[in-house]
Amino acid sequence: MNRMIVKVLQNVIIACVCISLGRVSFGQSEIITLPATPDTISWGYYDSASAPVLRIKSGDIVQIETLSTPPALLREAGLKEEDIPTALIEIDQKVTDRGPGAH
Repeated sequence: MNRMIVKVLQNVIIACVCISLGRVSFGQSEIITLPATPDTISWGYYDSASAPVLRIKSGDIVQIETLSTPPALLREAGLKEEDIPTALIEIDQKVTDRGPGAH
């Protein structure tokens, strides 16, 4: 196999393994994960006056976690309580500043 392809595949594997660690250097760039938590989300609105929850440098790669739907709708759809992610339940309980939109 071409050495360049091998090197690229090695870097991709390293990036995939390391991405769950949060902020990982990858060459000149960093791979950064922004988790969905009560402190990092806006629910139902976008406001340019909101304080940033993450700052990145040009060239950084960002993986952003998002919410799928409120736990109540998952329960209505028949999902068992133990199958609902605890982070989603925590966000639903703690985030009270919600705008008119669904996302």
